[in-house]
Amino acid sequence: MEGASLVGVDAPNYILVSVDDAYGIIQKPLPVTLISFEGKQRSGSSVGLTWRTATEKDNDYFQVERSQDGRAFAAIGQVKGNGTTNVVQAYSYTDGTALAGTVYYRLKQVDYDGKFEYSKVIAVKASGAASLHTSIVAKPNPTSGKLVLIASHHKGAGNVALLHSSGKVMLAKEVQIEPGQPIEIDLSGWSPGVYYLQLKTATGMAVTKIVKQ
Repeated sequence: MEGASLVGVDAPNYILVSVDDAYGIIQKPLPVTLISFEGKQRSGSSVGLTWRTATEKDNDYFQVERSQDGRAFAAIGQVKGNGTTNVVQAYSYTDGTALAGTVYYRLKQVDYDGKFEYSKVIAVKASGAASLHTSIVAKPNPTSGKLVLIASHHKGAGNVALLHSSGKVMLAKEVQIEPGQPIEIDLSGWSPGVYYLQLKTATGMAVTKIVKQ
């Protein structure tokens, strides 16, 4: 150890030897400190999600994701974050289309630069009292190219979104729905994998899993 020495009357009885350099790793603080994340069944078929943060840094938004089996999640909505703050923030989101049974939720917190982190997964027992008024069938499924979407029990405007299993929105467009009439979607140039197709209408939202070969 350069510059170090022994002092005192007993100094001649000891030998000062060098030691390896010591070092430490300073971990970067998490961009968002989550205090709580909870979900409760509300009136009708809706599930209310609430969460609070203690601090936030460059927090762009929270993506709310849902799963029926606790493994495959799909995005169902977004809630804007508060950027950078050291004040406790409270958030909420209502899932008005939860089906009956145990439903799983998680949050995907996304920074301004696109980096993200997932929250813990919570489970909520949903009654699913109000069934969806819109249902969809996609075929062929699995598909290697074009996909035909057929909606039932709804007529009028709707929104179709196709999400990768990671939650990233790959396609979003408005459609005009006629019961039994096909809506074509071309996946020819897409990478193989699992996707989730969402159809939102004025009466609800339906989701189906798509496998691209």
